[in-house]
Amino acid sequence: MKSAAPGTVRKPCYVDQAQPTRRRRNPTVLVVDDVQGMREMLRGVLTIIARCRVIMAETSNGGLALAKKDQVDVVISDLNRPGVTGFQFLRLFKQAHPNIPVIIFSGSVFGARKRRAHRLGAFRCLAKPGSADAIIKAVGEALGAGWLGKVRRAANRR
Repeated sequence: MKSAAPGTVRKPCYVDQAQPTRRRRNPTVLVVDDVQGMREMLRGVLTIIARCRVIMAETSNGGLALAKKDQVDVVISDLNRPGVTGFQFLRLFKQAHPNIPVIIFSGSVFGARKRRAHRLGAFRCLAKPGSADAIIKAVGEALGAGWLGKVRRAANRR
């Protein structure tokens, strides 16, 4: 996926601005976490409740590769994993895709680590285990208010 030029505002690509009558595609969320159970939990929350398309990677390198070949709207990443750390992933990802929001979802995202994540370009930092509402709210804020309202209306109909 090609990124927009630095300094430009990237509109969420789930809305087709040129063809408003076309069916909108669900936003794609890339989840990067070395714990399979956490990836599966996030997939469940994001697909069932938030109606997102979710692609997953166990490693930072896997996440970077998926982002190159797929159109990603938001990333959720852990910080602590073997190999390329979450901080290194965040730095590399933001260099390649400066306009795609990255949400850090980690059990150790407090104080100096949280400040470092924000300096590297994190959109939001959430502490694990976190709630489904907090995850959906953060993804919704990253995608824009219109999308978050749509998800809330759908949840209220259940």
